[in-house]
Formats: sequence, structure tokens, C-alpha cells
Amino acid sequence: MKVLDKIKSNFNKKQKKIKSKDNNLKKKLLITVLMIIPFISIILIISLRHVVTPTNEDILNTVKNLDDYTSIVEYTITNDNGTYNQKAELSYCKDNGIRLDFGEELTKIYTDDSITMIYNKTNEKYEVDRELDRVYDLAAMKELFKNPILEFKEGQEDWGDLKYLKVEFDLVTKNLHIDRATLYIDKNKKEPMVLKVFDSNNKERIKIEYREFLNKKLCEKDKFKK
Repeated sequence: MKVLDKIKSNFNKKQKKIKSKDNNLKKKLLITVLMIIPFISIILIISLRHVVTPTNEDILNTVKNLDDYTSIVEYTITNDNGTYNQKAELSYCKDNGIRLDFGEELTKIYTDDSITMIYNKTNEKYEVDRELDRVYDLAAMKELFKNPILEFKEGQEDWGDLKYLKVEFDLVTKNLHIDRATLYIDKNKKEPMVLKVFDSNNKERIKIEYREFLNKKLCEKDKFKK
């Protein structure tokens, strides 16, 4: 019996040691988890902040990289002879080009090296060199963002409670009438509102207002066939 009791005693001691080790391990794991949780929380907060509340840089990049959209664009152009207005429907599709429809009269399709002019009523069509028009296509974000950004900042004073980004561009062009540009971006909608173009004397020459801006998911490639 004494031998059996001794064996039982030794077994119980071993079990206690094992339980003690298990308890210590659990405590260490708990402490480790408690230490890691704050770091994980900080990482999640930072990540979610960019998703829920994007930074100004995020918004700027979203507008810069718009792939497929349409908008009504209203041009106000001022030159030495006065001021005149034109209205067009802008269509942009990545890898397919830019299309401007000036009512039922004229359609312009811009590619990298040419512009196709289509007179819809007479069904006349011809191509001109891309460099002949570096004004109307500035309404497309792809063309505008080819130019260097001088600075951008958040503003609110021009449109009451509406928060916007104000982006300044240095326009790389030989035309003295279009020296720099200012783009206003709606921060909430992440879309352009107004583009103002200035000459080398800081006089406003062109204003482009965006209406009914629609960011699309699919490109209507047939619209860009010449």
C-alpha cells in the first residue's frame, strides 16, 4: 500500500506541475494578446480611416485616374473679341479617347495624334492634327493631369459649406493664352466641378463647368469609332 500511495503522490505532484505550467503559459498568452490588441486596433483605425474618410491625396488620385465617365461641360471663353459660351457632352473612356458632342452639329473624337471632326448633319468627316486643339480637351482629366501639379489644398470659402480641393496646374503649352489652370474638385462626390484657365498675365481666359457628371462602369466603345 505504501508503494501505491507513493506512486499516487508522485503522480499528483506531476499533475500539479503540469497544471502550473499550463496556467503560466495561459497567463503569458493572455498578456501577449493584451499587448498586441492596441497595436492591431491602431492599424485597423488607420486603415479604415482611409476607406471611410479618404485623404486629400486619395481624392486627387481618384479623380486623376477616372477611367470612364460622361459630363455636360459648359465653356466660357474670353479673348480679345469678347466672351462666348459653348456647351458640349464630354465622354471619356480609357484607351479609347475623348469625345465631345456639340449638340447635333459637331462631334470631335480625340486620339493621341489626331482629332476626327464629324459634321453630323452633312455627314462630312475629316482629321486634323492633335496640336490644333489643346483647349477643349482640357475638360478631360486625362489631358489635364498630364501637366505638372504646382500645389493642391482644401478649401470651403467659394461654395459655402461645400468642401473642395483646389488644384493648381502649370500648363505645358506654347499658347500664351493658356499658361496655368485651377481645378476645383468636390470632395464628397470625388468629381470635378470647375476648371479655370489663365493666361501668362494671370487673366482668366477659359472657364469649364461640369454638370451631371456620371462615373460609369462600362465603356461604350462604339461612341469612339471614327
